[in-house]
Amino acid sequence: MSANAKSWSVIIRMPETHQAVVLHIAIACPYEQAAPFLFTPENMALWAKGLGSALKKEAGGWIVQTPNGNWPVRFSALNDFGVLDHWVYPPEGEVYVPMRIVPYKDGCVVSLTLFRQDHMDDALFERDKGLVSNDLNTLKSHLETVVSQTNSVEKKT
Repeated sequence: MSANAKSWSVIIRMPETHQAVVLHIAIACPYEQAAPFLFTPENMALWAKGLGSALKKEAGGWIVQTPNGNWPVRFSALNDFGVLDHWVYPPEGEVYVPMRIVPYKDGCVVSLTLFRQDHMDDALFERDKGLVSNDLNTLKSHLETVVSQTNSVEKKT
């Protein structure tokens, strides 16, 4: 898959007004390299611009800087199952973001479930889907560049 490949999405319709979309992307980077990168919260600033402009650790935990203020963020503990869930706490309440990385052939697949929040109209939900898709493509580009550079260095030695 090329570096400009689009991520795929699956729309899940739930009763009433609940809606979710699962966005995922295949990445030509071994799981063993990609997972440690993704489990390091500081690395989100390199690829997850849809989350916010900066992420910093404070005494009480992680804080993400957004255009709407600084919000607390909590991350899943390091685990062997590829669970990268995180919780963002804007003023209107908790936003749960399920995220996974799974090995696939010589690479991996990263998926993120985006839930439509109660305050979101169609345009805002579509905007958020676009932001997540862009973030996943940025992640893919970053990880595949790292692998390419690593392979280039190994061939020279």
